[in-house]
Amino acid sequence: MYAATIPDYVSICTWPTMHHAMVLKAVKNGVKGIACEKPIAVSQHETDEMMAACRAAGVKLYICHQRSYMPSTEKIKTLIADGAIGEGIVIESRVLSGWDALSFGAHRFALATAILGEQPESIVCGLDYTGASRYNNKGIDVSEE
Repeated sequence: MYAATIPDYVSICTWPTMHHAMVLKAVKNGVKGIACEKPIAVSQHETDEMMAACRAAGVKLYICHQRSYMPSTEKIKTLIADGAIGEGIVIESRVLSGWDALSFGAHRFALATAILGEQPESIVCGLDYTGASRYNNKGIDVSEE
């Protein structure tokens, strides 16, 4: 694609193991902005590299959390703003069986921020660590694609 044209903006909605290489390739080829599906990457190292590359090149990187704009989220925000729920709001959420914190948990943190209109004051989290990964933490080489 980049041999034919350089788009202003790209949307990366592939398997998470591909995000790192695709974001770096987009930055290298001069795009202005990138919308990337969550999770941003499968490791902190990849995330740090992606963010550093975007900052250095002046590329805007946006991680998509579409649930923040669902009607149910908007309704909860309205109820909070109208005082119908009260003070000292506590949000409790569970990741369902078969999902993992990387894939599904990210939505919970984004929803809390969207609902409250700001970063949560505190987060308490418990995880059952099995060592298993949906993504196998294997990157994909997209250098010739």
